[in-house]
Amino acid sequence: MEKIKIYCVTNKPVSFLNESKYNLAWVGKEVSPENYLKCDTQDNIFYKEKYYSELTFHYWYWKNLLKFEKDDCWIGFCQKRRYWIKEITSKKIDSSNLNEYLLTNCEKEWKNFDSLICNPIQISKTMMHIKMHCNILRFFIK
Repeated sequence: MEKIKIYCVTNKPVSFLNESKYNLAWVGKEVSPENYLKCDTQDNIFYKEKYYSELTFHYWYWKNLLKFEKDDCWIGFCQKRRYWIKEITSKKIDSSNLNEYLLTNCEKEWKNFDSLICNPIQISKTMMHIKMHCNILRFFIK
């Protein structure tokens, strides 16, 4: 059976995941908890963290850890507020029951795929405009 490793990338402690199978990864300028991977060592772009946040960890993983993974291992990333869950449910999922729903094993049908992408989330037009303008401003701010 294929294996799965999921990294939860965050700038805030997510203590309710401490007992999960997820690998906890830290971004941000604050001091990280001891059990979190940090992306400010080896080949990294941590100096760009204030602009790219979780992407600085993705880069660090790509440059430093990916080469050690075996071909039978799926790699996934999530954030402190968005997780990979086993199935869509109508039940309320929160920090008290999240571990029951976390995706921790590969599904059989994945053998036919090279990658998986989560369902899109809906954001309002106002939020899109705010995000778009923030991205434009980044080009002018040094």
